[in-house]
Amino acid sequence: MIQRFLAAALLLAAGFAHGASYEGAIDVRFPDELAGFTLTEAERLPRKELGSHLAYQGPRAGGVVASVYVYNAGLSDIPDGTHSPVLRQHFEQVLADVQQWRAKGIARSVSIVGPAMLRTGYMGCGPQFLAATLNIELPDETLASHVYLTVVRQQFVKLRLSYPKHREQGEHDAREFVRQLRPLLGHCL
Repeated sequence: MIQRFLAAALLLAAGFAHGASYEGAIDVRFPDELAGFTLTEAERLPRKELGSHLAYQGPRAGGVVASVYVYNAGLSDIPDGTHSPVLRQHFEQVLADVQQWRAKGIARSVSIVGPAMLRTGYMGCGPQFLAATLNIELPDETLASHVYLTVVRQQFVKLRLSYPKHREQGEHDAREFVRQLRPLLGHCL
């Protein structure tokens, strides 16, 4: 199943590949390539509160797929900072939504690995995130999935980076993507 999913992602990458994508809500231009990942899709979602979605394919075949979501979830006041109750509450909802994949038949099981809510401690310019790691058991394979959430200019920025759990380079590639994305989100470049 995961092979079919990844093959479809690669076909989509070939069909929808395009250059950099500007996200006006946070004044960020997402590059067509970042940390070896290639931008494969950029779309505005059908309802304004859902915002936009960008998809990146990792540097190795069958590797990491990164999704970036920029949205306000219908909220007009979203305070910055990982200590914000609004951000923490929304992060709990994000994790609960993924855990519902079992009930919806998308996954056989979903489990949180380690603490359910970590605060990142990256050095340098760029936002910090609330983060969690999940194991998502599909019928054919188990995915490792890293979920990150922060706020930029009154918008939630959610990252989900997933890869086959057995891929040794998956975690390294995922973390490098986040590390290189932070300065863009923080307007540091």
